[in-house]
Amino acid sequence: MNKSVGSAGYQVMLAGLLSVNFGIVFFDRNASNFLMPFIQPDLHLNNTQVGALAGALSLTWAIAAFGIGLVSDKTARAKAC
Repeated sequence: MNKSVGSAGYQVMLAGLLSVNFGIVFFDRNASNFLMPFIQPDLHLNNTQVGALAGALSLTWAIAAFGIGLVSDKTARAKAC
C-alpha cells in the first residue's frame, strides 16, 4: 500500500478503521451489561447494585474520554496540509 497521507482513499480507510475500533471498544464496555444475568447470582448483586455498577462504568468512561480529549488538545500538533 503506497498511499500518500493526504489522499482521499487513505482518509476513508483511516475513518473506517477508527469506526471499527470504536465499535469494538463500545461492545467491550457493554459486555458486563450483557453478561450480568450470569454474573449477578455469583456476586449476590441486586438490581440496584447492577444499575449502579453499569452507571459507574459509563461515568468513568465519560470522564476518562473528557480527560484524554483535554490532554490530546494540549499536546497534539496541527497536521500540515
